[in-house]
Amino acid sequence: MAREYDIEWRGIKIHCKSTDDAAALLKKLGEPSRPDLEPWTAHEFTEFTGRLQRQQKKFLWGLKEMGESDDELVRSLLNIGGNQALAGTLSGITKIAMAMDIDHTRIYRQRTKYEQGKPIRLYDLAPVFKKAAVEFDWPSEDEVSTY
Repeated sequence: MAREYDIEWRGIKIHCKSTDDAAALLKKLGEPSRPDLEPWTAHEFTEFTGRLQRQQKKFLWGLKEMGESDDELVRSLLNIGGNQALAGTLSGITKIAMAMDIDHTRIYRQRTKYEQGKPIRLYDLAPVFKKAAVEFDWPSEDEVSTY
């Protein structure tokens, strides 16, 4: 089921049925853009994903396949022990995005929830990235398989 958005602009509530509609409306209204709603072009997506290392691809593939995942599940998928190694993977993705002038919120989202006072980090693909990954059938099995 497609996600829908409600936007309030100068006291008027506007309902959009897709991220594309919401992004186009915000652009037309001259409001500050929302990078997480900006669709990926084929060239931009191919160039970005082509720069990713295997662990970074595997991380994004895992989120594509599993949906929202906690840091423990992600570390298990990547076969890494601690959050420091996971931070390195995330940092690599962010650095590639910054080099291409891409806001990381167009790629993945991170949020923290607390259970019994302990922080649990949750990760999920940005809807526009997931849409592009499905559209371009990315990644291939070879890109995420381990030898």
